Amino acid sequence: MDIKKTIFGVFSTRLISMLFQSLGLVYFAQELGAEKLGVFILFQTCLTLLSLAADFGVDDAIEKRISEQNHSATLGSALLLKSSFLIFISILIILFSNNINDYIGQPLSHFLLIALIPNQLRIIIMRTLEGELKVQRAANVSLIQNVLFVLIGASFVYFNFGVRGLVYSIIMSNLISVTFGVFGIDTELGMPSKAMLKSLVKFGSHNFIASIVHTSVYDWLDTLLIGLFLTQSHVAAYEVAWKVASMIMLLSSAIADTIFPQISHWDAQGNRESIQNILPNTLITSLVIVFPAIVGGVIYGREILHFIFGSEFAIANTALVILLLGKIPEGIDRILGRFLLAIDESKLASYAAGLFIILNIPLNIILINVIGITGAAIATVTSYSANTALTAYYLNSFIDLRINITQLIITLVSSACMGVLLLILNTIIYINSQIKLIFAIFLGAVIYFTFLLSSSTMREQVLSNVDDLIPFM
Repeated sequence: MDIKKTIFGVFSTRLISMLFQSLGLVYFAQELGAEKLGVFILFQTCLTLLSLAADFGVDDAIEKRISEQNHSATLGSALLLKSSFLIFISILIILFSNNINDYIGQPLSHFLLIALIPNQLRIIIMRTLEGELKVQRAANVSLIQNVLFVLIGASFVYFNFGVRGLVYSIIMSNLISVTFGVFGIDTELGMPSKAMLKSLVKFGSHNFIASIVHTSVYDWLDTLLIGLFLTQSHVAAYEVAWKVASMIMLLSSAIADTIFPQISHWDAQGNRESIQNILPNTLITSLVIVFPAIVGGVIYGREILHFIFGSEFAIANTALVILLLGKIPEGIDRILGRFLLAIDESKLASYAAGLFIILNIPLNIILINVIGITGAAIATVTSYSANTALTAYYLNSFIDLRINITQLIITLVSSACMGVLLLILNTIIYINSQIKLIFAIFLGAVIYFTFLLSSSTMREQVLSNVDDLIPFM
């Protein structure tokens, strides 16, 4: 697998996916309003957390074991495990359906039963493809699901299906993406084996806690607790702020998901030198968008929420700024956490994730009740920073953690220069419309990359990557 080309391909695919998701979120926010959008987000929260329970760490175990040996028993054993988990979760949904409906705000618990199955099948297919080093194909499956969700969901909302239209869209988009993805798998569906079941359970039991942090599941813990203590409108405002902040993680997540199977393959071969060599550049590349985006978000956060999504979402401005700052430790952890799992140290990753949970839940409960959604942001960023620090400590026992200090300083200085010029721009042009806001954001990006590429060090790095991606240039 050509890592640079795959990262570029996955990043491009996820960029398209993000654009569709962003447009969809804006449309749904404007058409449904904060309260109804909050109901759907709580449905998503329940679906995501129930998916975690149905997973129990098996998803990453599938990718890990297939990347090592591509054994046919892996897929059959994984499906057997997941089926048993799904049966148990389905019984719980039926028993507690009234409580779930009260929490969501509409009678939608029965749709959770329907949505779980295609959701889990899509994840299994994507992990299998990634284990086969077909990371781009897996990204395409995700792209299809996201694009179809927005298109189908927008159609249902347009014809006044409301929240249920978005629920139908989740189910339908997952089913279609499963159909696309299954034809790209080479791994045979073999009979489950006792040895493989033990292997998956061993890795999964340690990885279960780690997966809360190293997948999107942790995104929903604070949303879950906001739904318990505040209103659906608060849920929607916070989730919009979270989605805006998460956009800057696009490159980091593309890198993390691309390198995992390759590092796992190198580790199985005992090739620690290659793993060590790829780390420094991977870290700085994962942060190259994060720093300027934080600066831009601090300056224009309120305007983004107000003019793009609507005035009722502007209450999340402070939370947005805090969440943006939290993307620094998250960007680092996205890389280091995947390295730790890829070298088969899921037990240590679970310890770091355990620290996140121990801090996150009580901090959220206390701070949400004291300062609302801003408290949720503080709790999440604080607990994630502690998780990142512990992950770095553990990984340093196996790999010498290094980062290119020169490139880091150049990135920080370029971001600061962009921020200063944007503040000067604000004294000349008053941002009071979407057009002016988009112009200011575009200008900020131009300023940042102009400063960044004025450095010969960064320019040579970028040109080297482009040359690898497009050999005929």
